[in-house]
Amino acid sequence: MFEGHDTTASGLSWFLYDMAQLPEFQQKCQEEIDDLLAHREDDRLKWDDLGNVPYLTKCLKESLRVHSPVPNIMRTLTQPLTFPDGRTLPKGSSVAVVIGELHNNPHVWDDPETFDPERFSPERAKNIPHFAYVPFSAGPRVENHPYIEGIYDISILAMQHIRYLPFHIDTIFQWSPSGRRFRKACDTVHNYSRDIIQKRKNALKEEAAKGQTRHRKYIDFLDILLCAKDSEGQGLTDQEIYDEVDTFMFEGHDTTTSGLSWFLYDMARLPEFQQKCQEEIDDLLADKEDDRVEWDDLSNVPYLTKCLKETLRVHSPVPNIVRTLTRPLTFPNGRTLPKGECEQYPQFVPFLQACPCCAGVAYIVWTSVQKKST
Repeated sequence: MFEGHDTTASGLSWFLYDMAQLPEFQQKCQEEIDDLLAHREDDRLKWDDLGNVPYLTKCLKESLRVHSPVPNIMRTLTQPLTFPDGRTLPKGSSVAVVIGELHNNPHVWDDPETFDPERFSPERAKNIPHFAYVPFSAGPRVENHPYIEGIYDISILAMQHIRYLPFHIDTIFQWSPSGRRFRKACDTVHNYSRDIIQKRKNALKEEAAKGQTRHRKYIDFLDILLCAKDSEGQGLTDQEIYDEVDTFMFEGHDTTTSGLSWFLYDMARLPEFQQKCQEEIDDLLADKEDDRVEWDDLSNVPYLTKCLKETLRVHSPVPNIVRTLTRPLTFPNGRTLPKGECEQYPQFVPFLQACPCCAGVAYIVWTSVQKKST
């Protein structure tokens, strides 16, 4: 639940990027899908159709080879491992596997830097060594971190709370085994975040007491929250900091990858807009010695930013939001909602807030520029 959506969105983002970069492959995929839907009354695809798009499948597999959603994995040895030179790793050792290197090994893949979907044709795929292609990793996983296990439990139990009718009564859910597991998982996740915040807060106090002031070009997000003060010199409360950290640790990566996926999809589908974005980035990089894009360059790509915002309007990463009223709300027709009611908002708020220049939008713009500059 926690990792699956992220790796899927990342893999989809890179696939759409590759199709936008290589229109000849995109065209073949489009023709295959058009042939599949030619004799249907609607354009609905079914799960069983996956076996009828072999060329698109090969392109997707090649994209996952070139851009693995999981850059490296850790595995714990369940038995001793002896290498050809006689050296041995004991049982219980942690072993790192760099998938990017594995997928670009010239001893396994012919011309690995070339995008070639035919590597995965039935004739050639049978010659791929076992475990030479593992875009989403493979084998038994290392024991999870308590925070990750807590996120897993919260995701699963929250769905149980929604789907199992008796659990709609809070008292029943809270006193059930699932409810107790849910509370324990919430405590684990929140305590982990609070421990990180408290350690950093103490470190900042020690630095201030010793007169140690570090001047850095970029300040990390947690330090910004801890040091932020309003016009009256009042900082954020501990609870406000906890809420922001939990949001970034659990939600930020998901909405960003989802927004980026839809943006790349729109650019692949609408090449005339893609071309204008590419020209804007080319102009930006024309006088630079390398193709490195800096954070300050975001304000110099206004057309790409407009395209991204339009994508977020059409395909919002967050389908709906609910907010609790902190004071009564009166509508123009005279009806009133009391304080404490939950209300949904349908406006243009792609990342749950009205400000169109939020960190999520800025980060997606920066990521998009990085992809298009390569």
